Amino acid sequence: MILSLGFILAAFAAVEGHLACPLIWPPPSHCVSFGPHLGAWSNWSTWHSTTSCGPSSATYVLQTRERTRSCKGSGCGNEQTSQKQTRKAYVCKPVTMLEITLANYYHAPTTGWLTMKIRQGNTQCQTNYPTWKAPHYRNKTYYEHAVGCVATFDTTKKVDMWLTSSSRNDVYITKMGVKVGKVWKTWKSTSYVSIDKNYNNGWYTTTS
Repeated sequence: MILSLGFILAAFAAVEGHLACPLIWPPPSHCVSFGPHLGAWSNWSTWHSTTSCGPSSATYVLQTRERTRSCKGSGCGNEQTSQKQTRKAYVCKPVTMLEITLANYYHAPTTGWLTMKIRQGNTQCQTNYPTWKAPHYRNKTYYEHAVGCVATFDTTKKVDMWLTSSSRNDVYITKMGVKVGKVWKTWKSTSYVSIDKNYNNGWYTTTS
């Protein structure tokens, strides 16, 4: 059976009306599919913690990071367009030391007994009462162990501090800090803050 050229062209025209791409040669570039076309992988994202410190037995947090790439064309459903990595980051440490520094003012010392609350996210602890008994020298740094604080904290993150006092006799503070493992985390005032039983207790956030 020999088909005339006119019949063939008419058949092509009828089919073409129902297709997104015209039946011409060579076909337009957007009508050509050679399977999936994969882009380059992006840079890895920063590590993100999915768990936190807190319990005294905690030594690490789980962290993940991810990278992606684009895919165009047919068959993308069978291609990997994202990758994720998980690791253990051993950053959970107990508080090993505390410090407060009194201002160089005559009225800086206090007759009050002081304790410290330490907070990081949902993790919080408080030292035993009293941690400092009436620090009475101005322009001096007082160090104490964090007795009573059994939580662990992430050495790579900031912490908040709250200083409690038993007295209305203000203590003038220029600096306070906690040592998490071997890492000191401190807050400093540009001058000083006056803290008593009900005033200016916190929270004070460390710089690192």
